[in-house]
Amino acid sequence: MLRQKSDIRNLITSLNSHPTLSAPLKKTCSHFVNIILLVCLITPFGLASMATYMANEAKCLSNFWTFGITLEEQRYKTASHFFGEYVYYSVYFEFPCVAALSVYLMIYRCGNNLLQCNDNAKRMDYLELTVKCIDVQQDYGIVEENIRLLKKILSSPLLVILLSSLFNLLVVLTYCLKDNVPPCMMVELTVSTLTGVVIISSLIIRGSKIPENMLKIKETAGHLIEKHQLNILDKGREISVLKRIERKETIHLSACGLVDFKRSLLLTAFGSLFTYGLIILKLD
Repeated sequence: MLRQKSDIRNLITSLNSHPTLSAPLKKTCSHFVNIILLVCLITPFGLASMATYMANEAKCLSNFWTFGITLEEQRYKTASHFFGEYVYYSVYFEFPCVAALSVYLMIYRCGNNLLQCNDNAKRMDYLELTVKCIDVQQDYGIVEENIRLLKKILSSPLLVILLSSLFNLLVVLTYCLKDNVPPCMMVELTVSTLTGVVIISSLIIRGSKIPENMLKIKETAGHLIEKHQLNILDKGREISVLKRIERKETIHLSACGLVDFKRSLLLTAFGSLFTYGLIILKLD
């Protein structure tokens, strides 16, 4: 745990200490993140209220949240049910959403560094390239090191988030395809479906941007070699730096090395859920 905190601190320090590689977060983006955080904090209260109301209307207020103790007065039953549902949704909805948002923003920052590095290289003409070719190599080396550190940091969290979201979706499929869903469980199943789909889709799409942006840099390096090859034919340093960048390995984020975060993983994940649903229907 201490090692993980140290790695996160080093990554954040590296991201903030190289202004030429990090474009500042736009105000609209910053406001949007704040709105998402506010929604995550408020939503458990609304979901608990909705679940309590539906359970009250369906006359299915149970003594689950009172550990089997039966309360006589209706207001105490309602209050205990609301409090239990609020704590449940705070842990079940708020924490996974905030954790996924934190992971998303870390990937977003590192992906933006790659884009900024690519834009810096694209804007260079021949004279600027001859002067700053070593800076280009150093900038790419810093960004690549950040990506490797990010992959190390997020390896286990991505696996936990992915498995948790898939498990929730499997539970929803099992309930919806096999059992008659009671009204008091509709809120929970709906929330599980939405959060699972949004978390899986957003993290896979954003995670796949890392190798895609690295490929863009390699394509830019190849384009610069072709564009200025005649000019720098007798100056091996510039073309050597660009070729070294072009031959660099493309890094994929992974969940403990089990799966790489590519766009095709979306098809694999939701295809597996579809197959699981068909199996449940056949068993019936």
